[in-house]
Amino acid sequence: MILTFLQKNTRGIFLLLSILLGLATGYFCAVLLGLLLQPGAPEPVRQPTRMTRPARKPVLNDYQAILQRNIFNSAGGKLSFAPSTPTRGTPTATTSAGGNWTLVGTVSGGSKPLAALAGNGKTRTYRLGAKLPGGAQLTKIERSKVTLTLAGGRQQILELPKKSAPSRPRARTAAVRAGNRRPVGKQDYAVRSLGKNRWQIPRSAAEKARSNIGELLKQARVEPYVVNGSTEGFVIKMIKPGSLFNQIGLRVGDVLHEINGVPLDSPEKALQVFQQLRQARQINVSLERRGNPMTFSYEID
Repeated sequence: MILTFLQKNTRGIFLLLSILLGLATGYFCAVLLGLLLQPGAPEPVRQPTRMTRPARKPVLNDYQAILQRNIFNSAGGKLSFAPSTPTRGTPTATTSAGGNWTLVGTVSGGSKPLAALAGNGKTRTYRLGAKLPGGAQLTKIERSKVTLTLAGGRQQILELPKKSAPSRPRARTAAVRAGNRRPVGKQDYAVRSLGKNRWQIPRSAAEKARSNIGELLKQARVEPYVVNGSTEGFVIKMIKPGSLFNQIGLRVGDVLHEINGVPLDSPEKALQVFQQLRQARQINVSLERRGNPMTFSYEID
């Protein structure tokens, strides 16, 4: 019976099988084509990384512009900052053990003490811990002296030059009238007032003071004037009676802000300006006294 049915419907059965086979083949092709044409997963886009450089700390060479401007019309030798560490490939001057150094001045107040040392015909400013030409290291800075540690561990102390003590006068010259004697420590610099806040300093008196810089530095003591963490000048803490600073109108408590237009906002600038004043002929000082701004002018002639 089944065989008879198949024989009678052979064409219909083949047609049905052909249709089913065609559908299966079409579905298979569609699936295969979809797999081949499916786009790959996009790779994550890498954002370019920006390298941020840390802020550069100021170094001593940042203040070299003060020296190049020559605001004081200096006729003396050039001043320069000394690097804290020798530059690779740059030969350093050779000196004897410790070097023939002379202490010119110090800035011992604040967190960054400095010392001005003269050697090999130049005056340079060094930070605490700086290496000096010759191998010595500046290991201690005080008000009137510094300590150098030499290569072998031996220490050398440099002090500010002291004024030579005058020889004892003869008995006949010692007998002078009491009225003609000057107070102890008082010197006559012959400073002359030219008007309100203006003075004239004789050149001979200025040269005398400059020739004994160690004694001049002992006549006054200043400290950084810090406001909100930044230095805005230097305040005078002590002035020796009868000294040059006393005779040119400065007083204890005065805050020095500028000298010849240069702001005193760091110990480095203060010490370098002080060095250049040794050759100045005109000095203008901007200061503050009891909250009032003032300007002092000095002529050296």
